[in-house]
Amino acid sequence: MSDRVTRSRRETLERYKEITKTKNESQAIDALATAKWDLAKALESFEGVSSDVELKSVSDTESSYSTESEASSGSYASSSSSTASSKPSTMDMSIASTVTVSSNDIMDVEFSSEPDTRAAMINGNSMNAEEATRRFAANFRTRYGAEAPNFFVGSLRDAVRRAFDAPDKGIMDRKPLAVYLYNDGAIGANIFAGGVMCSKDVSTLLNDNFILWPWDVTLVQNKEKLFDWMRELHMEPVVRNTDRLKVDFYPVLAILRRRSGVISIADKATGGASVGVVVNKLKTETERSFQANLRAFQVEQDRIERERLRQQQAAEYERSLAADQAKMQKAKEEREKVELEQKMKEEAEAMALHEAEVKNRRRAEILASLPLEPPLSDTNVIVVRLRFPGGELKNRRFRQSDHLKLLLAFVESEGFFMEQYRVWNSDRPKRDVTTFDAEKTFAELNWPRREIVYVDEK
Repeated sequence: MSDRVTRSRRETLERYKEITKTKNESQAIDALATAKWDLAKALESFEGVSSDVELKSVSDTESSYSTESEASSGSYASSSSSTASSKPSTMDMSIASTVTVSSNDIMDVEFSSEPDTRAAMINGNSMNAEEATRRFAANFRTRYGAEAPNFFVGSLRDAVRRAFDAPDKGIMDRKPLAVYLYNDGAIGANIFAGGVMCSKDVSTLLNDNFILWPWDVTLVQNKEKLFDWMRELHMEPVVRNTDRLKVDFYPVLAILRRRSGVISIADKATGGASVGVVVNKLKTETERSFQANLRAFQVEQDRIERERLRQQQAAEYERSLAADQAKMQKAKEEREKVELEQKMKEEAEAMALHEAEVKNRRRAEILASLPLEPPLSDTNVIVVRLRFPGGELKNRRFRQSDHLKLLLAFVESEGFFMEQYRVWNSDRPKRDVTTFDAEKTFAELNWPRREIVYVDEK
């Protein structure tokens, strides 16, 4: 059997045996044949690989990595194997302008050796999810063309809410959530993005039937941030599944569904998947989602009808009960109203009496603390005329050595407390005396011998 393996398949076979540590070549060939010689799919199906085995970088010969469709037995990119001496990265090599997909969904991609000056999909700088996804969408469209699907711009939480809850929309507007995870270090990074995601069939299905949320896990901190968000949204099954993936399985298009509040992967396509495989997965999930929405819609309609009947019965009961209790209720309300008004009146009178007592007591204390008015014959005397609210005028004499706080205390002794009133001098423009340093004397404040001040409410 091994004699019939072509050179390119032989390289894939040797790589599979190296990763899985399989010594039985027949078993390895059977596994690859079942996966149509798709290395990524064959590795996914291999249950004997322990979680701590790490995929090494695929060797230079991986550029001739083969995927075989049901109708073809030829190897992938046999004509370009001599030019692909190393794996081109989206960060250091630019993808050629032509990405073609054959009738058998086998993609031929040519890479230029010119340096790629484009920015990363999402860099390591601090940015929020909305900024990051907007940048991802813009960079993706710039790199791979106008046929790129429409990415959801916003946080993963917002994408989950839009997909599974469809706020402000109907149940039939709910859509499955597709998460596109990109890794710049993967063999199929450019191939899958340009040949599969940007194919018209895949792009149309995603735009019409899915909420597509993107993220770049090239950087470790971005991957950890993604897993943190997923755990917050009860997506532990998705975290476990994604965390096991090696670099060369990327990009990953994961189709998510939510059951009993837990979000898990319904299906996924990895970097080696063809257009046909991805289209079938998307169509299957689209139909499943439609049927689920239809069932949920019918359940909701039944609930609404039950609620309508319940409310109708409750309303009839309330009307009959209200008719029996109308007179009793009216009498009770009138009695309570009178009692409440009387209680409020008594409380208001008591409050007013208490406030008056507090005010009078405070005025008496302030008045008692004021020194006697100096005589007019005192050479250091100043005269302040005070105009109170309502127009009342009063004169008060102070010594120049007195502090400004005595003037304010005198105003409060008249019942106009500084918490509610201000004192203005006669300057132009006038100034609020309460903002002056009350500990300074009139002399220190250059207070005029005669001054008019105005007391008004704040």
